Amino acid sequence: MQECDAMQMMSSRISLLLAVITNFSDSNSNVEIVPTDCDCRDWYGTCRRRGEKWTDDETWNYECDGTNGTDARFVACVAEPPVKEIVPVGANVSIGELWHSCDANTQRLKYESDLVDVLSFFTRNLNEVNFEMKSERNLEPHCLVNGHVKKVHSEFRDGRFQWLCLETGRWVIGCYYSNETHPDVFLKIGEFGHNGLIKHVCDRYGDYPGRVQYYAEVRGILVSGPG
Repeated sequence: MQECDAMQMMSSRISLLLAVITNFSDSNSNVEIVPTDCDCRDWYGTCRRRGEKWTDDETWNYECDGTNGTDARFVACVAEPPVKEIVPVGANVSIGELWHSCDANTQRLKYESDLVDVLSFFTRNLNEVNFEMKSERNLEPHCLVNGHVKKVHSEFRDGRFQWLCLETGRWVIGCYYSNETHPDVFLKIGEFGHNGLIKHVCDRYGDYPGRVQYYAEVRGILVSGPG
């Protein structure tokens, strides 16, 4: 009889222990165990260490200055190529021919750049699980010269030639030469100038009227520079 009572008591204790373990497991099923080295979480949920800095998708700059797995802090946008300069959050800056802005609120991050009527913007919606990037460009023609953007109808010098940026591309509109009094004397296409015995000419090729040439004649010696 005593042996039977002991078996029943042991069985009850085992059942109670199993019930406690089961209840503990159920009540903590949604508790995340954060790694000890997880000071911040990035956009994709990856753990980052305090003091770490990084760029997401070549656009969004973050840094970790928290503890216990808090969200990383958004600090700046990265301007589009070929510039690649940093635009601090909340700032509006001009870089070359473009202005850039970087903005953030509780709903989204936003980077914009503008050239005349060219608008590019990238957004990251903070209330959605997945990253969303949008880009809208009303592509106004422009000229890209040595990595620099030139507006349509603007003039610029490149070497010996003066150029004009048009919607159809860039075109030579004149030439430069130097004399003893001035390093940059401008000639329109079809014009010429004299410097002593030297004649400087800016003209079109006879066989290729779409090309412009600069040349200098010195007592029968021809020095040319096609455009």
